[in-house]
Amino acid sequence: DDLNDLLDQSIKTVSSLALRKQVRIDLIPTNLEVVVDNNRILQILINLLSNAIKFSPKESVIRIKTEECDNMVIVHISDQGRGIPDNMKEAIFERFQQVEISDAVDQGGSGLGLAICKTLVELHGGQISANNNSDKGSTLSFSIPLVKQSNRSDRMRIHDNIC
Repeated sequence: DDLNDLLDQSIKTVSSLALRKQVRIDLIPTNLEVVVDNNRILQILINLLSNAIKFSPKESVIRIKTEECDNMVIVHISDQGRGIPDNMKEAIFERFQQVEISDAVDQGGSGLGLAICKTLVELHGGQISANNNSDKGSTLSFSIPLVKQSNRSDRMRIHDNIC
């Protein structure tokens, strides 16, 4: 499947939230194809983008870029928010975890979104991580398998095994 289509769809889904917060989303287009369950990847993208918007200051920019590495696509979603404390970079992917206790009330959410994202990424054979940017904010990244010419015929079988 065309990764650009999934990225565009996820941006459209969160566009009203971004507009309300006055946050711009910049996408660096890609021509990469992936072997995925589209609905699940959309769920991951929408969750990560929604979080980035929630924790971004007004009039800031969220950047989405992709890169190819070892037969995988890595999607990076960077914001200009408060960042993630070092001791929370792995914990935020566990159930019911929030960076700040007040986030559940102030920002909304149950603390399940990133745990679900982690599970879905791992079911696709990928990994998810969080890092702070050198200037400000954080980048959440996840990897998913690329479609290679030799495995296009196996696409349906692989897709069925993911779900």
